[in-house]
Amino acid sequence: MFKRVNWQLILVVLIVPLVIMSPILFNGTALLGVDGYFHYNRIFEAAMQLRDRNLSFLNLYTFQQAGRIVNQVYSPLVTYFFGALLLLAGTWYKFQILTLYIVYALGILRMYFAATKVGLTKRWALSLGVIYTSSAAVYGFVFGATWKSIALAIVPMVIPSLVHLFEGHFNWRRTVYLGVVIALLAQFQVLTVAIVLPMLLPFFAHGVWVAQAKLRFLGRIVLAAILAIVLSLNTIMPLAEVYRNTLISPVAMNMVPQTSPIFQPMYTGVNSNSDIVISVMAFLLLGMTIAFWKKIECGNSIYGYCRHCLFGGGDFTCTVALVGN
Repeated sequence: MFKRVNWQLILVVLIVPLVIMSPILFNGTALLGVDGYFHYNRIFEAAMQLRDRNLSFLNLYTFQQAGRIVNQVYSPLVTYFFGALLLLAGTWYKFQILTLYIVYALGILRMYFAATKVGLTKRWALSLGVIYTSSAAVYGFVFGATWKSIALAIVPMVIPSLVHLFEGHFNWRRTVYLGVVIALLAQFQVLTVAIVLPMLLPFFAHGVWVAQAKLRFLGRIVLAAILAIVLSLNTIMPLAEVYRNTLISPVAMNMVPQTSPIFQPMYTGVNSNSDIVISVMAFLLLGMTIAFWKKIECGNSIYGYCRHCLFGGGDFTCTVALVGN
């Protein structure tokens, strides 16, 4: 029985994700990337709703508690899954390690199994999985907390369907597989589906050309599309409602001229001297933040968050102050 176990795959899945996120492990600190504030607010919202058993389509705990609708239009089911992981981990540091490991392990495994499906040897498939996971498409998750990296980690699941489309032979099993995979990608990010679907077109065109039963082939492709749409309604309908609903339309005015251009060295064309005053205050606050950074203490900070708990190993309750407000 042990001879059948692919020990190389197990070792790679155990070691490579740890190597990729080694900067976080060695420094004992989490990284807050460009999308971190947005996505971690969404995840914190889901975690708090699960903790308080208060499920709502409104964001009640985050985004300044302004009642915004964010999670429902951005992969709601996956966000609740990550919220549950946050409650399980207890701190943002542990949560980031856990989620990074899951994403990178998924990238290796999905590319490995996809490569073996198209005839590559296990060694080549394993190497391809490591290369794919180390690429910017998936690896960027450690720096930017980009949601697209999570979806791209499972994109290799589409590769077997590319082969099936190219061959022009689609049985019921392959039909269901294609519909479920596209729906799964939609659960993570609709934008990734928009990127993947054009990739199917050349293979689909060749399949139509070589298929012996063209009508049957086209019919099953249509059924796969219907299945994908039905399984993705929870992500499609909220977006459609946002674009269709005109009760509260987005603001149409140009708001840039009414803003204060702080942090810019020159003040040409400003409407008021108050812009200069605001800039001086902003620079002063920035300098005070740097000067008194080491004096920030948990629970007593005038800045509203705890440096140690967010980026170190503090308890979960301390991190609420930053991400919850």
